[in-house]
Formats: sequence, C-alpha cells, structure tokens
Amino acid sequence: MPPLNQTKLPLPVVLIALFQFAKATVLLGVFWMMTKAPEMLEGSHLSPLLVFIAAHGKVPQGPVVAVLAIYPIVIGAGLLLTIPWARRTLMVTSGLTIALWIRTLLMNQMLSSDNPLQQNMQMSSDQQQAILALLLTDALVLFYLWMGKGVQKAFSVNPY
Repeated sequence: MPPLNQTKLPLPVVLIALFQFAKATVLLGVFWMMTKAPEMLEGSHLSPLLVFIAAHGKVPQGPVVAVLAIYPIVIGAGLLLTIPWARRTLMVTSGLTIALWIRTLLMNQMLSSDNPLQQNMQMSSDQQQAILALLLTDALVLFYLWMGKGVQKAFSVNPY
C-alpha cells in the first residue's frame, strides 16, 4: 500500500469531513428514533424537521435512513485520507443536491395556497428555512472543494 498523502490538509476540508460525520450521526439518530423510540418523533418540534432533512423532504423508511448514513461516513473518511474520488463525489452530489433543493423550493412556490388540495402539500416555514440552510451549506462545500486554496494540491498527491 502506498504511503498516505503527507500534504497538510486544509482546515476547511477537515471541517467538511467532520460535517459529513455529523450528517451520518443525524441520519443514524433519526433511524434510531424511527425504530426504537417513535414517540420521540411525535413529542418534539425538532424531530419532524430532522426527519424531513434526513429524507430530503420525503417520508423515509427506517432501513433506508440507516443505509444513507453509510455515504457521508465513507466520504468523510475519504476526505480525511485525501482520496481524490471522495472530493469529486462530494462535489458532484453537492451540485445535484443544490439542484434538487432549488427544484423543491420552486415547486413549493408554484403551489397555490388558494387550492385546499394543495395547502397540505406546501412546506412549513421551518422546512423552507432548513432547505435554505442546506442549500447554503452545499454551495459552500462545493465552492470550497472546487476553488479552495490548497485543496487541489492536497488531493493531487494521493494515487487512489
């Protein structure tokens, strides 16, 4: 096995990797609440928002949420090990996520509150704020991994 990259990893890349681990923790926490403590989902204002975020605005199935936690763990580890495919994959998925969240927001804006059938399909203001925060986060991650100082150098040495 070739030696690991000895180039100093920029602090924001480390923070992005830690953020990936935090996302996996949230996903596993939502999975645990869905399977072991469903009453926690009903009693808290924050829990439905976590489920909404974890499932990207859909109603999640328990095992799917747990499986989705694997991705940020692998990407976070890949970033810490400066594996180029981890950087490229996160850039692509961040771009796709930005596009999907923008589409979700636009669809929500197109729903008319005058139509009673569409009123229950609209997002709450908490959900809209969560989406905007996630959009901003993904945009910052994408921008930094693409243009950040020292990022290309750090990921160009590793042969994987």
